[in-house]
Amino acid sequence: MTGQLRAVAALLVSEAVVTPEEGQNSDIILYCTTNAIFINITTVAVAAANNNVDDNNNKNKNNNNNNNNNNNNNNNKKKKKKKKKKKKKKKKKKKKKKKKKKKKDDDDKVDDDDLNDDSC
Repeated sequence: MTGQLRAVAALLVSEAVVTPEEGQNSDIILYCTTNAIFINITTVAVAAANNNVDDNNNKNKNNNNNNNNNNNNNNNKKKKKKKKKKKKKKKKKKKKKKKKKKKKDDDDKVDDDDLNDDSC
């Protein structure tokens, strides 16, 4: 038992405080006729400690679930972004090819016109 619980138990018990005998737990130094009070104090403390452990476990589980959900969402977003980038690159390549073809045709027409002018 902690020091605080010993103090509370000492206030509630009207019997004398005695040192433990051989073979007994050194934490328990109170002997009284109202053992129920002493036992109730310890069980309440144990129950409170167990509740804290359960609460912490639940918080950890919730945090883990939230982290997993966030990671999944982030991974899905990354995958979608990568796919969009690939599509954009393909479109750009097609546009460049079309522009080059038009320039070649224009150059050929100019050369033909120049030749015709010289012959006249």
